[in-house]
Amino acid sequence: MEALWAPGTVVGWVFVIGVASIVPLYLLIRRMEKRHRQEVERVAQEMGFLVDVEGQSLRGAPFLSLPFLKRSRWPTNVLRGTVGSWEALVVDVEARVSMHREGRAGQTDTVVLLRLAGKQFPLFELHAKSFRTEIAFNLRGYTNIGFETNQAFSQSYLLRGEDEAAVRTLFHHGLLTFFEQQRDWSVEGAGEWLAVYKWAAPVALWNKRAFAEQAGEVATAFLSEPNSNGTATTVLKP
Repeated sequence: MEALWAPGTVVGWVFVIGVASIVPLYLLIRRMEKRHRQEVERVAQEMGFLVDVEGQSLRGAPFLSLPFLKRSRWPTNVLRGTVGSWEALVVDVEARVSMHREGRAGQTDTVVLLRLAGKQFPLFELHAKSFRTEIAFNLRGYTNIGFETNQAFSQSYLLRGEDEAAVRTLFHHGLLTFFEQQRDWSVEGAGEWLAVYKWAAPVALWNKRAFAEQAGEVATAFLSEPNSNGTATTVLKP
């Protein structure tokens, strides 16, 4: 009996056409990947950053334990350099399919990671309040940390941390006031590291330098210290 996939049979022709279609598709994908890599390298060079498209250099990095990175796929398009004098990385992070209930499956965010050497942040998550961030908080069973003295902050942001007392100490009146005027950021912290990003807002390659600088300004706010009257004395970014 003639094999179903043999040349001249219907199945055989389908097989041949399938193979003939896969080869140019594969070549197209490889060409697109090469073009993307070249574009990432060009942007990194303009920023004065090193580049690691696959993110292999991140293995064992302490910031991978930050909540969003821990819940997401491996970071890619890694740009490594400095913002001010801080060690900084700009990475793209794709949400896992398991985060579909939060409306994030397959979504890519651009995250700026900043190492504030000498600081020791308690583990915390801060997100601008929206329908999707409230769903995420509820699904994970988080308890929001609110501030009666700063109602505008509590109406605009969701905040949680494992050590609530330490998080409340970190978020003094001056820092709360800063975020009342900056209402679309997500910030996570632990140890010396901060992750700064905007929920559901991937950043185009051409805009990553500006975004990293904006994230540096957000990080600067965490260097402020409260005065006796509760306002902040800002320690300028080094």
